[in-house]
Amino acid sequence: MMSQWQALKTRWRQLSPREQSLLSIAAGVVALLLAYSLVWAPWQAAREQLRAENGRLRTDLAWLHQLAPQVQALRAQRPAAAATAGPLPVRLDSSLRTAGLGQHLLRLEPAPDGSVRLWLHDAPFDTVIAWLGQLTAQGVVLEVLDMGAGPGPGLVAARVTARD
Repeated sequence: MMSQWQALKTRWRQLSPREQSLLSIAAGVVALLLAYSLVWAPWQAAREQLRAENGRLRTDLAWLHQLAPQVQALRAQRPAAAATAGPLPVRLDSSLRTAGLGQHLLRLEPAPDGSVRLWLHDAPFDTVIAWLGQLTAQGVVLEVLDMGAGPGPGLVAARVTARD
C-alpha cells in the first residue's frame, strides 16, 4: 500500500505544473459530481417525497376532522341503544335466531368480565360472516373470533367472544 502511494507521489512530481492543475481541476469536478449524485440528489428526492406525503397526510387529517362530529354523535347514541336492547347474551341469542343460526348454537356463556362466549357448529360460513357484520354494526365488539372448517363444504365451527 505504501509503495503504491509513493509511486503516485513520484508520478505526480513528474507531471508539469499545468498537468497538475488540470488533474486537480478534474479531481475537483469528479468530487463535486460524486457529492451531487451520492448526497445532494438523494436528499432532495427524499425531501420532495416527504413534502408530498405531508400534503397527503394534511388532507387525511382534514377529512378526519370533518368526521369527528359524526363519530361523537354515534358514540353518544351507542350506550342508549345498547341499554334499550337488553343484556348482551339475550341480544346475541336473538340475533343468532334472526340470522338463521339458532340451530347451530352449541353453547352461549356469559363471562365474569362482562363478555359473552359462544360456540357454533356446522354453521354456513356466509351466514356467520353476515351475522358478525350485523353485530359489529350494532356496536358489539368482537374480542375473539376463531373459525375452523366444518364437516362439509361451506360449513364452519366458530368460537366468538363479544362484549358491548
